[in-house]
Amino acid sequence: MNGHISYEYAGYLRTEKYDKEPPRRKELIVNCEKPFNAETRPDLLPRSFYVPNDLFFVRNHAPVPVLRSEEEFRLRVEGIVAYPLLLSLQDLKTKFRKHTVTAVLQCAGNRRTEMSRIKPIQGVPWLHGAAGNAVWSGALLKDVLMAAGVYPNKAEHVEFEGADLPPEEENRSGYLASIPLKKALDEDQEVLLAYEMNGEILSRDHGYPLRVIVPGFVGARSVKWLSRIICKMDSSEGFFMTKDYKYLPSSMDFGNVDWSSTPPIMNLSVQCAICDPLPDTKLSQGPYKVRGYALTGKGDHIMRVELSVNGSKDWQEAKLIKGEKIANREIPKRITAGLKDWSWVLWELVVDIKPPMVIMARAIDSACNTQPEVPLWNLRGVMNNSWHKVNILPLTSAL
Repeated sequence: MNGHISYEYAGYLRTEKYDKEPPRRKELIVNCEKPFNAETRPDLLPRSFYVPNDLFFVRNHAPVPVLRSEEEFRLRVEGIVAYPLLLSLQDLKTKFRKHTVTAVLQCAGNRRTEMSRIKPIQGVPWLHGAAGNAVWSGALLKDVLMAAGVYPNKAEHVEFEGADLPPEEENRSGYLASIPLKKALDEDQEVLLAYEMNGEILSRDHGYPLRVIVPGFVGARSVKWLSRIICKMDSSEGFFMTKDYKYLPSSMDFGNVDWSSTPPIMNLSVQCAICDPLPDTKLSQGPYKVRGYALTGKGDHIMRVELSVNGSKDWQEAKLIKGEKIANREIPKRITAGLKDWSWVLWELVVDIKPPMVIMARAIDSACNTQPEVPLWNLRGVMNNSWHKVNILPLTSAL
């Protein structure tokens, strides 16, 4: 049973094989078939502030669960609470206020491929398309926990259990993750039990019928196919909290790894990526509009994105775009007002192309965090937020 039985109460069929997977768009870059892991083609990302649902990156750890029926779905809320709850999807939609938040999700392994060039790494070989921005709607986790009578003076963590089960031969439990109760109960943190994505019902790959959205945290904490919530004293002992998604010291490899030496990753780091042009694109000399995205965690804002085309000797400031607005002047006002921001920004800048050359990009957020110049290698290849560099090649003359 893999020590994981809440899928039965939640209304899911037992699915440990990859024979009931949903259809997917061919435009996705598939990095792994089983379990399915695919990213958005990077040059598609700057085309819309909100990534279309069927082009949004997919990070799965097991076969996609199959719900028997929406009417049979039940969410259990238990642990250190006064009133354990068993909620239907209709309960979540009618008994709790609907809240909407625009938030970016990013896999902790985004840009892992760049880090693997320093030294081999085990993990999904993500480029820089494992990030996406969307509008999420659902019930605030705070409201649900308050209805259950959570004891904030006794519990310190909220654990989420997904209904996705790995094949038996993998010899591990299903997906478990937790976040601090303090974040869950802070309404300004906008932690959500989401049933809609970009105004549509969640697709199966993105957690249908219910998932967690934890703004500002790495995607690994936004558990999909949510089946149970447990309020507890200690953080989750699940595999993906104790043996993965940790930022280990560079000195550790699989021969001397000590997983207990480092806490699980939570907050996103400031990040920036060039999406257009793609690496090793052949271009002629002349002006070219370079485009990309930038994001950060803790509700901070991206304050500035800078590009260099001469080996970091000089930097030019890019135009920041939020929704349909140029945001360079709007963002300082939002920072001064103390407003939180969970979404990414898109950016663009016309530069003078003189191939062969390297375009570099870096971001600075409202807490004055910026990116390191080079990747900081670690065993799992996570949290690569170094300057993004794209090599541009000259067009070859026709003979």
